[in-house]
Amino acid sequence: MVWDGWNVEGPVVAPGLMSALTVVDAVAAVDGAAVRLVDSVAIRLDEVTKVFGSGDSRLLAVDRLSMEVNRGELVCLLGASGCGKSTVLNLVAGLETPTRGTVSVPAGNTTLMFQEAALFPWLTVEQNVGMPMRLRGRRRSERSGEVRELLELVRLDRFAKHRPHELSGGMRQRVALARALAQHSEVLLMDEPFGAVDAITRDLLHEDLVRVRHETDVTILFVTHSVREATRLGDRIVVLSSRPGRVLEEFTIPGDGSPAGHELAAAPLVPRITEVLRHEIGRHGRG
Repeated sequence: MVWDGWNVEGPVVAPGLMSALTVVDAVAAVDGAAVRLVDSVAIRLDEVTKVFGSGDSRLLAVDRLSMEVNRGELVCLLGASGCGKSTVLNLVAGLETPTRGTVSVPAGNTTLMFQEAALFPWLTVEQNVGMPMRLRGRRRSERSGEVRELLELVRLDRFAKHRPHELSGGMRQRVALARALAQHSEVLLMDEPFGAVDAITRDLLHEDLVRVRHETDVTILFVTHSVREATRLGDRIVVLSSRPGRVLEEFTIPGDGSPAGHELAAAPLVPRITEVLRHEIGRHGRG
């Protein structure tokens, strides 16, 4: 149930690989039962401005940008190259600090996944996936079972002993996804992770991402410059202006949860999304 802007859950949060929630330090009595109050917002940006450099080299990358992403939601940031999409991800990840405004992640930890898989070429698939656990000091015997589960989740369990050069581009990205999930973060930030693969492989990766998202309940903020990719994946699409990045318009996609279903449901919205994007790209070009 929802009470005064908060999700009200029972005293025990359902277990799951990525479903851990940051619980507010408050307990209320509803109908005589103790409940926990959980902030329904995973990511919150409030009037965020980011400026790089100073003087003549000053660059206004993001200007007074406000948006929220709810827990378990997949939101696509859509915009032309250089509009500040990656800057927003870096701000949420804590790699950059806002010049003005506030960025908060009530959901908890974040993991950033890039366009390149960036796997260690001398390590096997299972060693790459297990690296975050190893860095946290977990013994091999402790991490082997979880690594196996993650590889099954991304359908690469048969390739555990292979090295990255023996895999296709799409398979390497699935290894990178498994490695990101191994960090046990509640929020996954994805910076055009499928931009370097062919169209057919990209569609298959969309299917994999949606399936993994439903199985783990992870919150995802996904950056893309492709209208089609955004409509296939996003519960919501947030269109950013050309530099400086501002929220121009938001679109909610009432799909059935599958990429094909989302794409079909979004069909009536595509002309408007494309019009907004083209106008902004043209304005930026004329500027």
